[in-house]
Amino acid sequence: MSAIVPVSLLYVVHSTEIQQDPPLFRYFSPRATETGMNHPDVIEMNLKLGVKIDKPEFVAKELYQFM
Repeated sequence: MSAIVPVSLLYVVHSTEIQQDPPLFRYFSPRATETGMNHPDVIEMNLKLGVKIDKPEFVAKELYQFM
């Protein structure tokens, strides 16, 4: 069974870590991730709404590149 797991990550780099500019804010939020946690109704809803569902490996690679 697959599931949709919402994931959001706010990445903040403080100015003292890189330079004297204001902090850098970055936001990582995948669409939907296929896992075994969600109820089949959630999966069906996302499919009907046209939400793209990503494999966990894809999300992990994107997160790695993001950081």
